Amino acid sequence: MRSNDLDNDGTAVGQVTIADAWNAFIAEAGGNPVNIRLTGAAIALESSSVNVSTLGEVFNGPVVLRLEMTGSDGEYNLAEGVLVTGDARTTAGLSLRFDYSAVDDAELAALLDGAFRVVFVGQASDEFRGVNGTADLTFDLDFVAE
Repeated sequence: MRSNDLDNDGTAVGQVTIADAWNAFIAEAGGNPVNIRLTGAAIALESSSVNVSTLGEVFNGPVVLRLEMTGSDGEYNLAEGVLVTGDARTTAGLSLRFDYSAVDDAELAALLDGAFRVVFVGQASDEFRGVNGTADLTFDLDFVAE
């Protein structure tokens, strides 16, 4: 995410790539699990970032990670957290919000087929908006199929 790619109000929006890992996860689960639980979620700022070295230099406010279904308006929160200016961490755990039972029946097959994108939305800090920087972010998502 580059500092000059922010919305006018400083909102950062980006897409997270998980397609290959998701497809392997679903295949390993037998293709049609009864339940999928998110057991862990974290955001990390990689050392390859430019002009920023902590999450608190990048964000100041809520960060939400969600599934957006392809071909519909369906959205399902995965995880969220609040990162504030001055936070010296480079990795932060996120609160889990995913509820598999809340996935609309009409979207369940699409979810299992990976017909979604994972998006993060967060409020950038004033500091990040003022630098010519790049935040290389990774998200760690731990799912369990039952």
